[in-house]
Amino acid sequence: NIEIIIYDDASSDKSKEYIKNIKNKRIIKIINKKKYFKTGRLNQLNAIKRSFLKSKGEIHFCEHGLGDTPNIQRIQKFVEPIWRPMAGGCNLSRDIFGLITEGGFKLFDYEAIYADGVPKFAGYLYKGSAKKID
Repeated sequence: NIEIIIYDDASSDKSKEYIKNIKNKRIIKIINKKKYFKTGRLNQLNAIKRSFLKSKGEIHFCEHGLGDTPNIQRIQKFVEPIWRPMAGGCNLSRDIFGLITEGGFKLFDYEAIYADGVPKFAGYLYKGSAKKID
């Protein structure tokens, strides 16, 4: 049984309109009626956490996030205020593995890598799977 959870994080990427048009009954839709916080970062964290809490099994993910060195992290935090409006509210400096484990999941078969052909500040990818802890 496959469960797909899509959550609108109240960013400016028009995801709410996309989610409303999905007809597949196996997809769980969570639509944000308003921004919970004044910053996009907290709205995205809320979106990720609420989506994970709604899940009943395994999650599979590939998400860019906080780099693995202090130099890359400094660049990400410097660039993020400019990047976010140009990328639909997307954030560069989230610790994805931390968010997943805080959401009550145990990571397995996971890794963090730099994407080929992408600047390091935007190309640090967290990918893998996690299972809900009962």
